[in-house]
Amino acid sequence: MTFRPRAVWAVAALMGLLLLAPASAPGATTIGQTFEPTLQCTETTLVQQSEGIGVPSYAIPVGGGVITSFSTMAYGGEFIKGEQKMNFEVFRPTGAVSEYTIVAATPTIVLTPGALNTLPTRIAVRAADRIGVFAENAPCLGSLPGSEVVWDAGHFASGTSHLFTVHGKASVLDVSAVVEPDADGDGFGDETQDLCWTDPSTQHACPAPTISGTAQVGQTLAASPNGRPTNPVFAWLRCDPEGEACAAVAGDTGTTYSVSAADVGHTLRFRKTAANASGSQTTDSQPTTVVPAPPAPPAPPAPPPVSVSGFSMVRTVFAVAASSTPISARARAPRGSAFRYILSSPARVTLRVSALLAGRRSGHRCLAPTAGLKRSPRCSRLVSRGTLLRSGQAGPNVVPFSGRIGSRGLAPGVYQATISVPGAVGPSAGATVRFTIVKR
Repeated sequence: MTFRPRAVWAVAALMGLLLLAPASAPGATTIGQTFEPTLQCTETTLVQQSEGIGVPSYAIPVGGGVITSFSTMAYGGEFIKGEQKMNFEVFRPTGAVSEYTIVAATPTIVLTPGALNTLPTRIAVRAADRIGVFAENAPCLGSLPGSEVVWDAGHFASGTSHLFTVHGKASVLDVSAVVEPDADGDGFGDETQDLCWTDPSTQHACPAPTISGTAQVGQTLAASPNGRPTNPVFAWLRCDPEGEACAAVAGDTGTTYSVSAADVGHTLRFRKTAANASGSQTTDSQPTTVVPAPPAPPAPPAPPPVSVSGFSMVRTVFAVAASSTPISARARAPRGSAFRYILSSPARVTLRVSALLAGRRSGHRCLAPTAGLKRSPRCSRLVSRGTLLRSGQAGPNVVPFSGRIGSRGLAPGVYQATISVPGAVGPSAGATVRFTIVKR
């Protein structure tokens, strides 16, 4: 190993010149340190074997992780002596004193003079692994009490073990590394390299869950979380029609969901939250379509229209009975007649009775005769005398008629009776029959 002094070693001055590597992402750890070194090394492999009190550690912390970058400070100005080259390396203690296995090494980089040089990388490491370098005409060492660097001339292949024979007391390496957690164990740093660090199935964005089924009241939706999320927790979300302003539906934490009336006018999403030692990540599905209001129940079928047939009278010439028209067909009047008709179903029946009187024609109307109309054509006119309301049964019906409307008897003459039933159809709907009242 060849050392080229740059200045008198001064511990106090070196501590004042320490330059930390750029800040890493939250959760990452920076080990080692970069500074303006006082020595230059030629074709030498170096390992930081120990650190003094107050010196940053060069060992991978408990839990291990992934080294995502290395950094070193290069010489500049009058101290440049050709290209400065470096390989950053990871060493694993074998258990023997000063013996290490070279478990990983970066490609050789040519350093930019007078600058902090940082190399992105991805190297999975275990707790207690140590960082070091192979330097070619590059800056390497400073001096800090209590620290120890071991080295040997030459470059040793990755995967081999080497017993380092040279011990540099009060020495410290010009190298730092950013170690990120790798809680899902996929070999990618959780903070800057692995977008989905709670799911070892991907290093891209966490796969979004999906929903299958029809978003309608009474239907069941099924969700697929997708990927292999770590320690997943599920929730169903009720959102506005645009799929925003979502709120968790209390108690629904499974992968199926029964759509209810409370969801009408809303969309639904499925949410998965995965968590590990690096924290938690949440991913939502796309929203469903807006849940429509259920259709109104069908209206009950309208009853079939009532048909009326067979409207007639028992006698069409009769005298007015002494008593009023009875309601019941069984209560026969001593005189009078009866209406007969047939109904297809029970219905309320109206029987209208009108007197058929002589009249004179005046235009399109038939009026009561007057002196002024004595030369006008004769006509017959109907004058209402009252109505009978009866409840009819399905089948044949007989309605007694005494010749009286209430207590008032009809005068002798010709009359017309009309039967009507609301909504009635058939040949006798609105049918008429004529009868004559005679003197007793």
